[in-house]
Amino acid sequence: ISIERDLAESLAHEDLSPTELRNRINTLPSGEWIAQLPSPSFGETGPPPFSLKPLPIAPGHPESDQPLTEPQEDHFESVSRPRMVEQTQAQYGLTEPTESNTAPEETGWGSSGAETTGSAADGDSGTDPTQSAFISESTTEDASMSTTQPETDSDPDADEAAMSPLFGQTTETDEEPTGYQATQPENGATPVQESSVPVPDDELQQRGLSRDDVRFLNRVLDVMNREDDEYTLLDRMSQLRDEYDGLHVERLTEQDLLEADSAAGRKYYTILPDGRDLLGKELKAGPGAGDLGEKTPHKVGVRLLELWLQQRDDVGRVEPYYETEDGTVLDVAGFDEDGELVWAGEAELASNNRHAPVEDYDKLSAVDADAIWAFNNRETARDVLDSLADADRIGERVSGRAARSFATIRDAVDEFDAAGLTTVRGFKNLDQELNQ
Repeated sequence: ISIERDLAESLAHEDLSPTELRNRINTLPSGEWIAQLPSPSFGETGPPPFSLKPLPIAPGHPESDQPLTEPQEDHFESVSRPRMVEQTQAQYGLTEPTESNTAPEETGWGSSGAETTGSAADGDSGTDPTQSAFISESTTEDASMSTTQPETDSDPDADEAAMSPLFGQTTETDEEPTGYQATQPENGATPVQESSVPVPDDELQQRGLSRDDVRFLNRVLDVMNREDDEYTLLDRMSQLRDEYDGLHVERLTEQDLLEADSAAGRKYYTILPDGRDLLGKELKAGPGAGDLGEKTPHKVGVRLLELWLQQRDDVGRVEPYYETEDGTVLDVAGFDEDGELVWAGEAELASNNRHAPVEDYDKLSAVDADAIWAFNNRETARDVLDSLADADRIGERVSGRAARSFATIRDAVDEFDAAGLTTVRGFKNLDQELNQ
């Protein structure tokens, strides 16, 4: 909605016309402010409006000098944010109106949602349609009532994609009894045939797991192996998670069956070795399939590189996990119409092994092709480039202003003219380029 005209007129000053102000507003950089001070005394004109420069990007922002590390980002998405949402809903949210015997005239003006009466059919006589839902702050009693209504199930690990469409509708975390019940579960999950769960009931009972827990593990592994009929590696797994009412992500995580991750701004899960052993299934590995012990965020990066190369005019065929004649495996390989290797891609995640990036660089520089590196976040990109600089693979470190964003990092890399490092992208950058 354009507000430049009204804003310019409201800030009009005898030394600055509305037209000049409107032009200034239209060219105002993102983050800057226009301020107007009050008159110093009655009858005197105050100073003309002036612009204020923005504060530095706050630490923790992806484009700041101190972005969240992967563990910090994962903790925020899986613990802090859901806890904040639940607390906000419990203390300040409005409850969904429910049927009651209370007469419409007993409902006071400005009553909370918990006291609202009447069904959809007689709602016209019970409330004023123009009345604001935020007349007053809810009391402690209201908050208590809202948190005890068993309206829906809420996973404490849920992100914004799993939030109730009605912000004020509060939810209650459903805890399944430790002992597994083979009958209709209390959480409302529909019983299924035994054959759909590859784990015996007695083992589920011993572990305190539900059938939905095992089904979810099975589906995630199918997605990792690119075998699921509905979800791909580019779909956020929070949507898949929300399909299972009897799922307990925390329990699966505590038993080292599952690991929560993030990539390209989306929630993902990785089935760990113990989880695969429980299912009696394997993570596919080998040429065209994947790496040994590969985690889902790396698979996401490989898939993004695949699609990025497929859109290039100089690439006719793309192969993931391509094995060269000397046994070297490239995360992604792009070939021209004549079958010649023209692009090699590498997806990089944070690692404690500082020698790994150097080995990847040597691998890419050994092939006669351009090389693209994709990073899950900017911090990983800076660490990898530092390792390459320390190993004399590139001319210098990328730091300061040159490392403020992936765009500036890419510009710095372009100047290196390094054999094993043609260009770089972030997972989010690739995702955005593919969706343009």
